[in-house]
Amino acid sequence: MVAASTWYVLSTRGKESLTRQKPLPIKEVDFTHAYMPEPTTVFPKQRKTVKRARSPKVFRGAKPAVKDQGTVLTSTPIRLMDSQVYIFYTTLTGTSQRVAAALHDKLANLEGIAHEPKLLSLDDDVDDLEEYFLKTPKNSTQNIYLLVLPSYETDSPIDYFIEHLTDTFQDFRVDKYPLRSLAGFAVLGLGDSESWNGSKFCYQALLADKWLGKLGARRLFPVGQVCVKHEGEPKTQEWINGFASLLADDEPFYIDDNDAADDSDAEEDELDPATDVVDVEDMGAIIKASGGSFTVEPKQMVAQDSPTFRSLTKQGYTIVGSHSGVKICRWTKSAMRGRGSCYKYAFYGIKSHLCMETTPSLACSNKCVFCWRHGTNPVAKLNWRWEVDPPEKVLAGALEGHYKKIKQMRGVPGIQLDRFQEAFQVRHCALSLVGEPIFYPHINEFVGMLHERHISSFLVCNAQHPDHLARLAKVTQLYVSIDAPTKKDLKKVDRPLNADFWERLMSCLDILRTTQAHQRTVFRLTLVKGFNMDDIESYADMVERAQPSQIEVKGATFCGSSNANGNPLTMQNIPFYEECRVFVEKLTAELKSRGLSYELAAEHAHSCCILIAHTKFKINDVWHTHIDYPRFFELLESGEEFCDLDYVKETPAWAVWGSTEAGFNPEDTKYDRKAEKAKKREAREALAAKVADL
Repeated sequence: MVAASTWYVLSTRGKESLTRQKPLPIKEVDFTHAYMPEPTTVFPKQRKTVKRARSPKVFRGAKPAVKDQGTVLTSTPIRLMDSQVYIFYTTLTGTSQRVAAALHDKLANLEGIAHEPKLLSLDDDVDDLEEYFLKTPKNSTQNIYLLVLPSYETDSPIDYFIEHLTDTFQDFRVDKYPLRSLAGFAVLGLGDSESWNGSKFCYQALLADKWLGKLGARRLFPVGQVCVKHEGEPKTQEWINGFASLLADDEPFYIDDNDAADDSDAEEDELDPATDVVDVEDMGAIIKASGGSFTVEPKQMVAQDSPTFRSLTKQGYTIVGSHSGVKICRWTKSAMRGRGSCYKYAFYGIKSHLCMETTPSLACSNKCVFCWRHGTNPVAKLNWRWEVDPPEKVLAGALEGHYKKIKQMRGVPGIQLDRFQEAFQVRHCALSLVGEPIFYPHINEFVGMLHERHISSFLVCNAQHPDHLARLAKVTQLYVSIDAPTKKDLKKVDRPLNADFWERLMSCLDILRTTQAHQRTVFRLTLVKGFNMDDIESYADMVERAQPSQIEVKGATFCGSSNANGNPLTMQNIPFYEECRVFVEKLTAELKSRGLSYELAAEHAHSCCILIAHTKFKINDVWHTHIDYPRFFELLESGEEFCDLDYVKETPAWAVWGSTEAGFNPEDTKYDRKAEKAKKREAREALAAKVADL
């Protein structure tokens, strides 16, 4: 047995001759014989022609013969202690992050290590996986990759990472072994042998180990498989100490250079119908032997026993089916207590206690820095890869979950009986919440079911799925999130998964101006100070390109910051309302300077939200940004073509830009939490003083 070492040697040994090798898997198909009958054999006495039984025609490739070189080695020594170590991790509950940090500390404190290891989260620190797992960082020395990966039998961000490795291996356009330049890699898997035993235990770590090897990376240390429930820290520490010993050992060992990139562990004689090529006539037998299909059973996006499910339900979500969710909005609670509705009431006439906030897809293709969910929801890149719930199930579950949460409000102090009773008849549906609703395969059917119940549809998308956007049917209002004006800023703010995210955004803007021009469209701008509030001209370029009906500008909401969940924001990044006012005034002036007809229309100071609208909504010098919902359904059911101006309604004076109410409905009662707390504190202090005097 060869000892682990700091000296890593790439070598080439002599190979046996071609005639002594085992036959290799199929490499070609003989299409010339696909439909040609076998030669017949005619016997002397004119016997009946007999067709011989035919075995599958298979062509097997073989490696070229290599002249035997005996024990001669061609080697290049590499000192592992001089390499730059990258420690990658992905975490759902924080365990993998703690283990990765322990691994980092152990290696950083090794005597003689040349470079401090770099600790990177695959979810938050690595914006583009291709920078590390298609290309490799350009350093003065070679790199070592260490991966600490959890495994759950449910959808998680690691699935996207595995998908990237698989796609890279199968992409004929890239080098077959793009990771061959690495000095090596090792994978430590964490799992739960009690709940996910057998083939499910640490299966994602094993997949990562497999695909990294197939991409040409050299395995330095056996993949670790640790049960966090029953083995925990002692077993992880054992693996960490073992790898640290590998780095610190001076005794050299050798790895065959030819085997380094050939990471297949399959028997060479076995026929793999998924990768090998066979004669066309023999495909039926292979499909029959495989059970008739090569498909892999899809998983649930959010399984009930998953950490994602626990995290989202803890945040107040009701998970509907396997991939949808519903959550009661704080403005719904506020409206039921007569304390005001959200900005959608001021801008569009939506009463918050009649609105349901839901999504048919919890997965998102962005990891925005201002996201309320802090990246706890699943991620998706291009294709839907999970089970699909029918739209009937999604809608019924969403309504049931919403009404259950409304019912829980009956004991809350200040609830108004009439609004409590009205809340059990949903009239509006905000398809936003979290994730990417437009990504749901049956989104058009789902929206159609809402409209059948005369429930309006406000759909929000993040402009990363142009094909889905082009196929979208009529909705009451279509939002597109425009979170940054330039490619560089958008990558920093949205942290998109798709490498061509900017091109996708531009395609969506063109679709708004053309294919979806009949819709009532709204740009959604979420302002984050220090990230996306500077380049007014580039925002104007996007408005000019897409020509939306209206533009919503809203200051980001602070929802806590944590390095663990990848949210880098602090209160310093949250703009004041006055800063938002300055921004919209500059944007409106820029649009006017270009001859574009947009003006400031409405505001809701309480939400730090301002509406810029096209002047076509200013009819007879009066703004009509509200929606006539009965008229919308009337037009929809008529089957006639109609546009955004066909179902408008006058904006109330208290919501218009510059009004003294600043968007707050005078029929409601303003509630200042700070002031109320101060009053209660003064009352308690006065009572305490009075008791002391007695």
